[in-house]
Amino acid sequence: MISDVDAVGDSIRKVLKRTGTKSKKCTLAVTGPTVITKVITIPSSLSDQEIEGQIQFDADQYIPYALEEIHLDFNVLGLTDGNPETVDVLLAASRSENVEMRVAVAEAAGLTHAVIDVEAYAIENVYPLLSAQIP
Repeated sequence: MISDVDAVGDSIRKVLKRTGTKSKKCTLAVTGPTVITKVITIPSSLSDQEIEGQIQFDADQYIPYALEEIHLDFNVLGLTDGNPETVDVLLAASRSENVEMRVAVAEAAGLTHAVIDVEAYAIENVYPLLSAQIP
């Protein structure tokens, strides 16, 4: 939990200045208990727009908060093993205040966010890139 947006933003701005980084874009992550993830199964015949509608319709089954209180996203993982008529979809949700707090810190540091990810998945995705650099 971030308790002082300005202090964290200022610290990040100082680090960026010391490192000489010129980029003004960043990636943010929601962490641990602040994010809910669930793999759900839906018909593979649905279009992208229909998938989004289905996710919005079904979200209250998986998320214990009102849809107005959360940021919700999904990623189609692929066909369900053993059932080509359905696809697995990763559903991720975080309370809006958690996402907005991280965006506010980025903005306080003079950055704009390009992506908001789930911390555990971000680490999993970057690990192969980093481990390849270790002798």
